[in-house]
Amino acid sequence: MSRITLLAVTRMQSGVCVAGMDEEGHWVRPVKERATLTLGDITYPGGQVAQAFDVTEFPVLRPRPQPPHLEDCVSDFIRARPRLSRHLTPAERAAFLDAHAEPGADAVLSAHRRSLCLVRARRLDAFFQLDTYSGKYEARLAVDGGRPLPVTDLRWRALGRNLPGERDGERRFPPEEVARVLGTDEVYVAYGLSRSFQGQIWALVVGVHPVPDFAVTVDYRRM
Repeated sequence: MSRITLLAVTRMQSGVCVAGMDEEGHWVRPVKERATLTLGDITYPGGQVAQAFDVTEFPVLRPRPQPPHLEDCVSDFIRARPRLSRHLTPAERAAFLDAHAEPGADAVLSAHRRSLCLVRARRLDAFFQLDTYSGKYEARLAVDGGRPLPVTDLRWRALGRNLPGERDGERRFPPEEVARVLGTDEVYVAYGLSRSFQGQIWALVVGVHPVPDFAVTVDYRRM
């Protein structure tokens, strides 16, 4: 079993994805041999769904680096379910983020040398859009003046659904409003890269981690 501190619990088109750092500080993304992870795969024996900053024991079998997704590790989700070891305290969480943040994200966003990184953001513009007719919901985040990127972080997406304002159409929250909502301007962002589709790979925000954290309840029927 590999012990991983989760930094990303995210939505995919056909399931979910998790990623974090092992005890040596290396990024790990547990994956199945073939299929996408489901909510059942990341649900602990006690019924709790895995969340960011859980320290989780995963049955990792072997690395499966497929550039740029060098962090992939095939895990056995059938014979041995992931197990929760513990959840980081607020002080441990803040120290972990500070210790593992990188100075920049170019290795992921520009060079595609790997597919996961953690940085501290200076400013955030948040966008949430809901089409009430179709039920399609999108969350995007522009970090430090960059272009808005899709956010797949389940907790951030749930936060956006609960914020005040018009429910139909796009809502924008400028940096000062984001800081007000979060109660802090100390925010760390985890970036990821999508899987290749029709020869294209997209940058994603897979984790939004303010210090201190925000409280939100995720409705897993509406991710």
